[in-house]
Amino acid sequence: MINFTKIKYRNFLSSGDTYTEYDLNGNKNTLIIGKNGSGKSTLLDALTFALFGRDYRNINKPAVVNSINRKDCVVELDFNIGKKEYKIRRGLKPNVFDITVDGIELDKNASAKDFQNNLESNILKMNYKSFCSVVILGARYDSFMNMSPADRRKVVEDVLDIEIFSEMNVVLKEKLSKLKESMRDNESEIRLNEEKKSLQQSNIETSIKEREEEIDRKQSKISVMQVDVDNDVRTLVDDKINAIRLKKDINTKRPPLEKKKKQVEEIFRDLNKKKGSVEKERKFYTDHDSCPTCMQDIDQHFRENMIEKKVSTLSDVQEGIAQLSDTLTTVNSEIEAVAKMESMLDGFTRSVTTKENRISTETSRIKSLYDEIAELRKKNDSPSD
Repeated sequence: MINFTKIKYRNFLSSGDTYTEYDLNGNKNTLIIGKNGSGKSTLLDALTFALFGRDYRNINKPAVVNSINRKDCVVELDFNIGKKEYKIRRGLKPNVFDITVDGIELDKNASAKDFQNNLESNILKMNYKSFCSVVILGARYDSFMNMSPADRRKVVEDVLDIEIFSEMNVVLKEKLSKLKESMRDNESEIRLNEEKKSLQQSNIETSIKEREEEIDRKQSKISVMQVDVDNDVRTLVDDKINAIRLKKDINTKRPPLEKKKKQVEEIFRDLNKKKGSVEKERKFYTDHDSCPTCMQDIDQHFRENMIEKKVSTLSDVQEGIAQLSDTLTTVNSEIEAVAKMESMLDGFTRSVTTKENRISTETSRIKSLYDEIAELRKKNDSPSD
């Protein structure tokens, strides 16, 4: 409870340079009476000015200073709250604002506004509106009723010292607002996460489907390639068997034929040589009846006999040459057949090499495809990885 004990002022409104002083604690109750204009309202203005830096009647602040002296406007107010004694000294021209508690002046390092807020919040426990509506209620009773609901509530809270509930209400409203905002944010985040989850699930399902389709394509490709490999393996066996058979036949036939051809060609050359010699001798006996060397006559019987022998020999040689020619033709035909077999062997050999390379390549590709299928199935088994 605030107990005002003394107030004095000078150069405040109509008061002069000499202090006007009131002892408010001389009796249990203090009644101030006077004619209009005697200074009763000035006392209320001075009390309000000392506490809040503004007068009760809302007079323009420069007009608060005495209009004649125009300086040294000072109001001093003494009061106690509980066991503590307070003195407020406030003035204009120059500006003065001091507070002492039990004779010790309060630190004024803060701004004047913060200093005033400290006075209202921690000492007076009321603001200007509450003071005017409650402490000076009799002067303008209707002002309380004319206040806004928020201001009336503030006055009541200040009087009953229950402003903590409004502060708690404000805090709770702020917390509620933050909670609602947090809930909205959480709901938005949940919706966003649900959409992300749905989109991710859709992407996973699409990826799984695409991988399954890729697996089907690879398996179809493997099936086609496996058929080709199986065909190559089957025909490769046939080609190898044929190559072995041909090589055996060639190795069996070519050497004797080459040997026989060589022998026939040697005999053929010998017979042709003999034919030339016999023909020369026959021609000699046919063309000469005497020896060109010794110039002796050749016996006609001997000459005819020799010509007959040479013709017979020449006939035998020509017959032998004809037979050998047929034999050589036969041998060459057989050698050509062997050459065709060698050509076929070469074809089988190339086919075997080609098929073996193709089987190796296709087998490797099939293995790679199986590895790719295994990897795709692994991804489908763990789609979130």
